[in-house]
Amino acid sequence: MPENNLLSIKDLTIKNPKKKSDYFCQNFKIFPENKEKHGGFLFGIIELRATNIAQSEKIYTTILNTLKESYYQQILNSPDPTKCNLETIFEFALNKTNQKIIELIQIGQINLIIENLNYFIGIIKPNDDNTNSQLYFTCKGQIHVYVIHKTKKNDFKLISIIDKDTQNNPTNSNDKIKIFSVITSGQLFLHDTIIIMTEIFHNLISPAKILYILSNNSINEAIDYFKVQIRQLKNKNYQDHCTLFLKHEPAINHSQKSDSEKSIANLINTTETTEKLLTPSFAINITKHFKKALTLISKVFSIDPTKPQHGPKYSFSQIITRIRFSLEQLFHRPETKSSTPTEKVSNHISFSPKRIFQSLASKKTTTIIITSIIVFSLLLTGGIMWSKNQTKKNESNVAYENQINSVKDLIADAESSYIYKDQNKSLEYLKNAITELSYLPQATENQQINHQELQSQIKDLKHKLFNIEKISLEQIVTLEINGQQINANQILIINNKIYALGNSKTIAVIDPTNKSLESIINYDTDITMGTSDENGNIRLVSKDNSLLSLQNSNFTKIKTLDSQPNNIQIYNGRLYTLLDGQITKSNDNGAGSESNWLTTTEDLSQASDLTIDGSIYVLTKDGKLLKYYAGDAEAINSPIFDPETNNAEEIFTTPELNNLYISDPANKRIIVVDKQGSTVKQLQFDNLNQIQAITISTDGQIGYVIADHNLYKFSL
Repeated sequence: MPENNLLSIKDLTIKNPKKKSDYFCQNFKIFPENKEKHGGFLFGIIELRATNIAQSEKIYTTILNTLKESYYQQILNSPDPTKCNLETIFEFALNKTNQKIIELIQIGQINLIIENLNYFIGIIKPNDDNTNSQLYFTCKGQIHVYVIHKTKKNDFKLISIIDKDTQNNPTNSNDKIKIFSVITSGQLFLHDTIIIMTEIFHNLISPAKILYILSNNSINEAIDYFKVQIRQLKNKNYQDHCTLFLKHEPAINHSQKSDSEKSIANLINTTETTEKLLTPSFAINITKHFKKALTLISKVFSIDPTKPQHGPKYSFSQIITRIRFSLEQLFHRPETKSSTPTEKVSNHISFSPKRIFQSLASKKTTTIIITSIIVFSLLLTGGIMWSKNQTKKNESNVAYENQINSVKDLIADAESSYIYKDQNKSLEYLKNAITELSYLPQATENQQINHQELQSQIKDLKHKLFNIEKISLEQIVTLEINGQQINANQILIINNKIYALGNSKTIAVIDPTNKSLESIINYDTDITMGTSDENGNIRLVSKDNSLLSLQNSNFTKIKTLDSQPNNIQIYNGRLYTLLDGQITKSNDNGAGSESNWLTTTEDLSQASDLTIDGSIYVLTKDGKLLKYYAGDAEAINSPIFDPETNNAEEIFTTPELNNLYISDPANKRIIVVDKQGSTVKQLQFDNLNQIQAITISTDGQIGYVIADHNLYKFSL
């Protein structure tokens, strides 16, 4: 294992609040210090089913504490821990743990059915030669362990290292329980990954998907993806999910975290917050609304419930009785014994018109009837309006929740596409999510919080998708002579010197080490473009279409071109010219005869530049990529730009580089893409006003930019 690689042990843990009370699953990782480091790292997963949770926690704690103490104590007691036989010590610690469990069972402190216990317990230690790690482990029950092995052909294979048929089952020998028995040994090689998972996780995420995700992503990205997938699955396994990943990974600076390491849980796992914020702010308070109704009725009868009453007081039931009595007076015969509203009235109803009109003739009765009708009308109207309002609010809440879920689903889809390296699809989902988000209401504080949180998730994923980096610049020199600024729109790096040229009769030669303007080379007409190779051959094109050679500050005209090319490139002693929608080839660095290189007619009218690493990559102004090999077109993705561009100017690579570098001066950035056309990262130059030229060194480590008539340097 090289110095810039470390053994990484990472875990995926998802706790389910709805899990059964008799299910327990927990992983553990112990990172020793000082002398104990010679014993390596202790790690594993313990799962208990159909066991009381309190008992499970006691069993887990007993196993972990006994194992840790027994194992590392042997390392500490050794006079030379570098010579310890870790397998023997590991077996000793397992036997000690086994004895402790048996002892607790016998005295009744724990109740364990061995068949309910599933575990993987291992020790891993990087070897002295730093190329792999030695692994010892014991495993039982429904635990799955795989190795993702990188072959010599640079592809990946998924290999199960657990033989279910030969896994040791607990046995009773002389009434002694053997929990931990068989120890398996092996090695974890550089570029390989070990995955340890419970059967529940194994059933949710197929081995084929595990292989695909882990062979194309870092462990952090894979864990984020698995978390998203598990939370989205509508399954009835209300259990915890535990998985461990072991791999030798590049060492990182822990003082800084890249966007790709920010947990996607912050991006996707907002269920609790959203549910809280989506709870309707209006709750039906029966007592409150009952008092309002009482106040309304009291006002009708000139009763102020907030002030003490003089004279007779009426309870709510008495008021209703009065209303009932008034109506009955309209339709019932009078009873001689009935003199008050609270006394018994006749149950015999008379519908005689005469009786009705006689009752209506009474002024007092008419007033009571009108008042009663008004009260009931108000109550009925208010009830209907309240019911409609509640229905409307419920419909509004449902619609709002659907909008929230729609945006969350789009973000989740974008995340999944990002994991699968489908950047175009991921960006499409993100754009749809942004559109949906724009329609979300923000009338209440809760709605504003929801909007901001979703907006933050989209922004974070966007930064991950484009891997945007802010670039710090170091000023090398100001491009001016005697106070006169030098115009330049192209940079050539030749023999560790910088040549700034373009649309000017002047070529400035800069020594970046000394940060000085070394010399000025003048020509009769403006130099429009140039190229060079690793041997120091320089070819320039002037405004009058002359192809020039520059050597020792002297210009030599090679030939006259038919027209002004888009760009030129020297590769393997040949000059390739992007000219009039065609790529031409000239031997002898341009001095030889010229011929068409493309075997078919291609539309290169929007092409702005080309670069060569054996294949030719052509860049169009809107950022599209075209790829050709031996004159024939080949498939390649086009990188995604955000914001989109219509002024991509230069593209650069070499056979030794893994990436293509696309300059977009108008948007103050460089887009780094791999040679399949997928965006790797975006380098942003926010502190510059106007960028004239950008280029990258042949080793891809250093870049230079001309902006505001200054030459700057930056590291990649």
